[in-house]
Amino acid sequence: MSILRFSVLLPLSLLVLSGCGGSQKTAVTGSVTYDGEPVAFGELIFVPESGPQGSATIRDGKYNTAEEDGQGIVPGPHRVLVTVYPYEPIDTTDDETAETMEGAAAEPLFVNYEMSLQVSGSTLDISVPADAKDASARATADSVSSDDP
Repeated sequence: MSILRFSVLLPLSLLVLSGCGGSQKTAVTGSVTYDGEPVAFGELIFVPESGPQGSATIRDGKYNTAEEDGQGIVPGPHRVLVTVYPYEPIDTTDDETAETMEGAAAEPLFVNYEMSLQVSGSTLDISVPADAKDASARATADSVSSDDP
């Protein structure tokens, strides 16, 4: 009788202690295109319906949520915020670099363009539509209060 009880209770207790795996993160990699072309540089922010958010840097059209101190993302539906630059900004924190690289700071093409995506595996290719720049500009204009003098 005690062996039967042990064989039932052990799997149940392990399931409870493991947290049912609901917030287990996974490394996700893929490509990002904007208007059909690889994104030179940018950022992705993954906001799940539940669980911790994750992020990834886009370089030469590729990203990996486990790089640069990333810890992956949880599977499931996400709001993905996409920011795209025409090229990778140059670090101008060094005074000498700042003086010689006038205008080197890249202005983003758009900031936080929102997409709804399902993360279900280790690969997710993201295609940002050509109208993302216009949609981002509209969202920014909508967030400005018209009550300001």
